Amino acid sequence: MTAQTNSAGAKARRRIRYIDRTLQKRLLAAFIMLEVLLVIAGLVYLHGSLEAVLEENLYRIHLANSEPIFSLLLHKTALVLGGLLLANIVALGFANWLWTRYVESILRPFSDLLERTGRLDLSVDAGIQPRHQVLVLALAWREAERARCRRIREVLRNLSSDADHASPSARAEIRAGLERIKANLP
Repeated sequence: MTAQTNSAGAKARRRIRYIDRTLQKRLLAAFIMLEVLLVIAGLVYLHGSLEAVLEENLYRIHLANSEPIFSLLLHKTALVLGGLLLANIVALGFANWLWTRYVESILRPFSDLLERTGRLDLSVDAGIQPRHQVLVLALAWREAERARCRRIREVLRNLSSDADHASPSARAEIRAGLERIKANLP
């Protein structure tokens, strides 16, 4: 029962963040600027096209040979809306590509750190750029683990392997060393 309570407490303390404010602010600003530019370009094109259609059909005398104005206006509007939709799809694809590259640039070193830790390889982490808070925390944790392993190794080095186990002072020394090791274990 206590394992379930501890697990629930750990879940309550854990903060899962699925956002990265820096990159998402830039993407949002780029999307807003893109939308504004697309709407302005679409309106300029639509204005020019509609002005030409209206100018053509304003003073026409014979209605039999010409296309209805509504279909011309609908066609021009559909072109503009289709262009806006296509540009948005391309922009979303580009944003997805950027976001995927960014996430992979974080996950690749993080996965490498986890893999090395799984093999109990706590050697120095050279060449890893802490580009994100997750990597900073993982590197700090690995450094703490390295320090803990060094303390355990030092205690083990100070234990004598050929100590007389019958003498009470040797047993007390070994017991104290084992207590120091136990204090360094998680």
